[in-house]
Amino acid sequence: MRSIRSERISAGVGAVSTTCNGGLGERWLRAQPDKDVQVRSRRASVLGVGDPRSCVGRPRVQRVRISADTHQHLEEHRRFDSLFHHTDCSADSSMSNDRICLVDSALLEAFGLHPDILHLNHGAFGVAPVAVRQAAATWRERAERNPHRFNRVEVPGLVAAARERAAAFLGIDPSRAAWVRNVSEGVSAVLGSMTLRPGDELVISTHGYGAVRKALNHHAARAGARVVEAAFPVGAEDEAVVSAYAAACSFRTRLIVVDRITSPTATVVPVAAVAAAAGARVLVDAAHAPGQLPDDIAALGADHWIGNLHKWAYTPRGSAIMWSRPGANVTPTVLSWQLEDGYAASFDYPGTWDYAGWLAAADGLAYWVALGGWDAVGRLAGLATDGQQRVAEALGVTLDGLPATPAPTMRLIPLPEGTLTSRDQISPLYEALSGQGVEVAPVWFDGAGYLRIAAAPYNTPDDYKRLAVIVRRLLNSK
Repeated sequence: MRSIRSERISAGVGAVSTTCNGGLGERWLRAQPDKDVQVRSRRASVLGVGDPRSCVGRPRVQRVRISADTHQHLEEHRRFDSLFHHTDCSADSSMSNDRICLVDSALLEAFGLHPDILHLNHGAFGVAPVAVRQAAATWRERAERNPHRFNRVEVPGLVAAARERAAAFLGIDPSRAAWVRNVSEGVSAVLGSMTLRPGDELVISTHGYGAVRKALNHHAARAGARVVEAAFPVGAEDEAVVSAYAAACSFRTRLIVVDRITSPTATVVPVAAVAAAAGARVLVDAAHAPGQLPDDIAALGADHWIGNLHKWAYTPRGSAIMWSRPGANVTPTVLSWQLEDGYAASFDYPGTWDYAGWLAAADGLAYWVALGGWDAVGRLAGLATDGQQRVAEALGVTLDGLPATPAPTMRLIPLPEGTLTSRDQISPLYEALSGQGVEVAPVWFDGAGYLRIAAAPYNTPDDYKRLAVIVRRLLNSK
């Protein structure tokens, strides 16, 4: 059975035009088998491949035909209506007797995503909108037109200017902002700049990112140092989190890695309080923070902060910024021509490679602003909360004991008991979900199984209903 996303694009005799549609708005699909279907846009402003404000006008109605197969699929959704209290279109009496489902194909197209897939894991790798990818492609083509002059003369100034724009977005001094490809690269640079000795300790929480933990273990093993874990459960209050870090530290602690938003558990960590209590060098893994949290980075009390722009700030993949406080300098992992030009500039030119992603980062940041900036993040937070509650209710699980301060656009949903019983069952569950056209993150943490969902601009309330349908179907088939 094909998904709603597939049918809404290519059903029957017609295809829905997505030239104009609501930014975070909704498209309503009135479904009856083998009949014409109205597709109505409540708002007509779309962030597409051009100017995000260029498509403003009246809502438009078009007609398509859907198949009986789609109607069967929609009827499956109808059985979950009582669980989801879906009354969004109750004011439209002309639609009141028909099954309503929410779709937003325009923003799927604006982000260049496959319409047949249910995308609920934006936080994993992010995705740059089509317009931003095109901007990167334009830079790439410019570089190839005269590669010698571009790389010899133009790149340094262009990369520095792009860094300044990224620093302005983050609210930091551009001279203390360094380009890296991702948080893992920044962590490796910090660790590589330290001189560890036998007996030294590096601290990371039990919620820490796996690749970062590997880097700590590697550097500790080479030096005869050791990694110490700060342990706290899912749902721990801020005071307990701070206490866990403090308990893991000692006079031998050389570095404390603190996640601003934990990857497996989508928890916002009170970094400033941890830094104040730590008494050692602090590195903030802020992989998920840019575009989600409006932090005053320099005021967090950390020595280093590393954030990915390509997750929630919509830049091309491979664009991240590392901030270090004055005096806490870091040597790049790649030593190249600008090594002696100061902290930030020493990272600007790691040699010959594709700089298009960094140069197009400003386009992604502008796209974030055009989508609505922090107001849009607030709306997505509401969507994430609502989706979490809807799926939990459909699965018959409680949300008690989940993160006290969850990430704005990411949430955990407990899986029914027995769904996951060990870490090695994560991949089979992921493959089963992916095989049904659902991209979502199964999580095994502290002896329990979860799904980590996300709310991105292209998601709608109906996406979480669809998730619940598929998860229940998989569980019933076991």
